[in-house]
Amino acid sequence: MRRNSIVFKLFVVTLIVFLFFIATALVFQGIFFERFYSDRKTTDLTASLDTFAELYKTSEWDYGELRNNIRVFNHGYCQ
Repeated sequence: MRRNSIVFKLFVVTLIVFLFFIATALVFQGIFFERFYSDRKTTDLTASLDTFAELYKTSEWDYGELRNNIRVFNHGYCQ
């Protein structure tokens, strides 16, 4: 293939456009979605912890029930 042909030039231009698009998408996802995921997990964990604390205050669990409920709580977040 000759470097002066129109096919080669179109291929190079198309390759550059696609690489730029993919790089831009990866950078955007790395910045935006990481922050979004982190904020979402923090909010969910805080809400669950508040709910667990309220249950703990209002319930009179013995040691076995407390240990079981802590295990159930941890199972949702330690996977």
